[in-house]
Formats: sequence, C-alpha cells, structure tokens
Amino acid sequence: MNKEEQEIEKDQQRRRKRRRRQRRSTSFRWKRLFGIILALLIICGVTIAGVNHVVSLFTDKNETTSTTETQTSMSTTPLKQQALDKPMYILVVGRDNEHPTQGDTLFLVSVNKEQNNVDIIGIPSNSKIESRDKKTAETINTIYSTGGIDLTKAVVEDIFHITIPYYMIVDEDSFKQSLQVLGTPDFFVETDMYHTDATSGIQDIQIAKGYQALSADSAYGYMRYADDGNDMLGRMQRQERFMKAILNSYDASYTITKLWHIWRIWDHYETNISTFDMLRLAFSLRTLPQDNIHYYILAGTKEVLPSEQEVWTINPTDAQRLIGITMGTVSPDENTDEMEVVHSSKNKKVDDVDTDLTKEQGI
Repeated sequence: MNKEEQEIEKDQQRRRKRRRRQRRSTSFRWKRLFGIILALLIICGVTIAGVNHVVSLFTDKNETTSTTETQTSMSTTPLKQQALDKPMYILVVGRDNEHPTQGDTLFLVSVNKEQNNVDIIGIPSNSKIESRDKKTAETINTIYSTGGIDLTKAVVEDIFHITIPYYMIVDEDSFKQSLQVLGTPDFFVETDMYHTDATSGIQDIQIAKGYQALSADSAYGYMRYADDGNDMLGRMQRQERFMKAILNSYDASYTITKLWHIWRIWDHYETNISTFDMLRLAFSLRTLPQDNIHYYILAGTKEVLPSEQEVWTINPTDAQRLIGITMGTVSPDENTDEMEVVHSSKNKKVDDVDTDLTKEQGI
C-alpha cells in the first residue's frame, strides 16, 4: 500500500470515529431529554392527582367523613345538610377559664348551604330554665356544669324544638389562638372597661374607650366584660358586634390561605366537626356575601327571682319565629327585626347600637 492509500485509509478511520462519537452524543442527548420529559410528566401527574384529591374533599357531596376520625381525641359527626329547609345547627359554647364548668356564652349557629346563608342566634347565659315540674329554675350557664355539652345541647333543643347535631366549645386559649392566626380588626370600644379578678386582685381587663386595634388579650377581655350591673344582654350585644367586625374584616373571597388558617386553628376547638368537614364547609360557603350573615339575640324580658338573682325569661314565640327564619319559612322582616332584643319592655337593635357608636366616633 503506497503512501497515498495509507492517508486515505487514515482519513476514513477518522471519519468513522467521528460518526461513532456523534451517534453516542446524540443518543446521550436523547436519553437525557427523555429523562427530563419523564420526570416532568411524573411531577405533573402527582400534582394533578393531589389537586384532584383536595378538590374532591370539598366538592364531592356523596363523600362522608368517617365517624372514626377524631377531633381533639373525640368522635366526629359527618357534617351534611339533609334538606333545603333543614339547615345544619351548631351549638357554640364559650367556656370561661375562671369557671371552666360553666357555659359562659352560647350561640346557636344555623348554616344553610342550599340557601347560602348563615344565622347566628345569641342565647343570654342567664336565660332561665325551669324544671319540668315548674317548681325550680336555674340559668342555662349552670346547665353545662351539671351535664356538660350533651345536657346543654338537649336544653337548647328543647328551647327551639329542633335537633342540634353539632357543637363547638371555645375557651380562652382557642379564642386567642384564632385571633393570632386571623388577626383582629380596628374596633371602637364604646366605654372604658376595667375588671379586677376577685381571687388574685389583679386587674385582668384594662381597655380604654375609643377606636383602636385590639390585641388578642384585649379582644378576649372585651368579649368577657360585663358592666357593674352584670348585664348579660349588653355583653351579648358586644360579642355579636365583635363577631360581625371580625367577619366583615375577613372578606368572603376564597383563598388557599384561608383554608390553611382553618386547618391551623381547628384543632384548638373541642368539637364533633372534623377538620376536613369544616374545610369542605368553608369551601362551599366561599361565595357567601356578608349580607347573608344575620345576627339575632333570643328575645325575652328581665326578671328578678326571689333570691334576687337577675335572669332572662325567654320568649318562646320568638324562639320559634327565629327557627322559621333559619328554615326560610319566615321572613326576617315578618314581626322580627334582625339583631332585635327585648330589654326592659323596649325594643333595641344591635345595628342601632352600631349606628349610635358610629355617630359618637364622628364618622
């Protein structure tokens, strides 16, 4: 083989090596690209599956929560509405740390997902409950110390002639934890509020009159405060004013952040409603306008017992009228004013109180 032929052979070998390197490089690039695509598909699939699972928690009406789930080590009851005119009733009991055996605050909350409205009925804690023989009487806040949430729920069921499947107990810790997560609104305090603990001698409530941003501690003091006359009705009016301010400041738009807030605070409550059921309910009410949240106080009159204890004598006709409103069979304007109470034989709306306070602020 002459020199020229040798050069040709070497050149062909170099070309063959170059083609083999190109094939290996191309094969490697395609394998790497295929691996990237496969990884992206897996990530997308997992993400979509997760989103579908979360959405199904809130949208699948046929799915029920197992009663074996626990909420603060307690059994739960599936949260569902049976019919258009049968809202879900939830009894909310506020428990004072100073008197943990007493139900210091009571609200009956009616949630009607089908009609997209919520009714909140305040029950004065000194409401008189007579025995079946009508010979003795006690106030509803002492019922909790006698029979706990079950007996309290049964008594409220007797007042309104309904079944209340659900309950929620709020104490100082859960109340403050909730406000630390949700935040507190700027709020007008209508009078100076000072209270000294009888046992320790420490002033545990110190709130000056005026427009201010309440801390969680101050907000709790505002909710607990009763004036020198121990006016439970006035305290309930303030409690509903504060709840209304919280809900008004917490706009109704649905966000993942709000679900996360519910997830964080729900374990602090003693309740038979599971976290997932509460998340599903929040999702279903994501379009609820503020105007569809109504506040009432169970009407009645003040009465002083022979023992000189002041109690609230419930108006049974008004109790049935309020239930008719929650079912949609009675108009709120039909002989009942929203947020109306009867106090010393005079009608007074909590909305009117808000109007008076607004004028006082000069707004």
